[in-house]
Amino acid sequence: MALKTRLVLLMSGLLFCQSLAAKITYYPIDVTVQPMTNITVYPDIPSETVTLVSPSEATNGNTPTYTWNAVDTATKYLLWVADSTGVVISQWYPADQVGCSTTTTCQVTPSKALSGASEWWIRPANNAGNGSWSGPMNFTVSGGKPGKVTLTSPSGTTSDHTPTYTWEAVSGATWYYLWVNDSTGNKIKKWYTAAQAGCDSGAICSVTPATSLASGNGKWWVRTWNSVGYGAWSNPLSFTVSSKPGKATLTSPSGTTSDHTPDYTWEAVSGATWYYLWVNDSTGNKIKKWYTAAQAGCDSGAICSVTPATSLASGNGKWWVQTWNSHGYGPWSGSQSFTVSP
Repeated sequence: MALKTRLVLLMSGLLFCQSLAAKITYYPIDVTVQPMTNITVYPDIPSETVTLVSPSEATNGNTPTYTWNAVDTATKYLLWVADSTGVVISQWYPADQVGCSTTTTCQVTPSKALSGASEWWIRPANNAGNGSWSGPMNFTVSGGKPGKVTLTSPSGTTSDHTPTYTWEAVSGATWYYLWVNDSTGNKIKKWYTAAQAGCDSGAICSVTPATSLASGNGKWWVRTWNSVGYGAWSNPLSFTVSSKPGKATLTSPSGTTSDHTPDYTWEAVSGATWYYLWVNDSTGNKIKKWYTAAQAGCDSGAICSVTPATSLASGNGKWWVQTWNSHGYGPWSGSQSFTVSP
């Protein structure tokens, strides 16, 4: 029969091998037991989510005090704050520096100034790792530095060498600094009061400097300011100044008409000072005539319209318009077909 054995550790520090058979034999083995030292036990990662207290809603100071409820196992906290200019604060604070170790409430007042609409978060942590982020808390800083401008136009391609610059007004901004580069380099650096830019009367600011821009690619920015200090620069907005006018989009006549002297209408083209009307009827070319933008009524609205006295023959016809200004000819429009009924 196979022997069954077990090890028995006695309090004396000797280890014996004991057979479970009828005959018991003991085998003494010397064992040295060493005490364990330098053991550090860390708490678990903070499982409780921080509850934010303030700031919330509106605040008059631009360096507010941030208050939140302490988490039992947290030894440090990450404060993350963004305002209208972007991320302003991302800073770890030990629990004892923000008062959490002696009270159930933590507080800190960073020196970083904020402006406009803001929001903040807290993340607890300890030596075991980082806990979960709190939910965000939103607030608005009044009386601080102004926020960042959102630019509107010019953007894309324009034939206007002295364009109007428009952007969204920023609450609390009393001055705006316009910076414009054209294809030759910097061309405009000028301060405008909110009143001069028309910001006081609405949500849109607008200025039209007399400085003429060179043809080619350009870029522009705006920076805000008030008595507290400078706001952030806007993001740049790119544009292209075309020396020649663009292509006209034709409207009517189109399809079938019984009018042998129809109105010709098309969309006005920025920068075009003349329009060349070309009309073919069923007999061939019938109209070739230049019109100023004023003669075609383009200056008073987005649609140009002329009514030549020339009578068209019955049948199928087609027409085009070409633009022009002092820099040269623009492209021909696409053709528009029509039919004059008898």
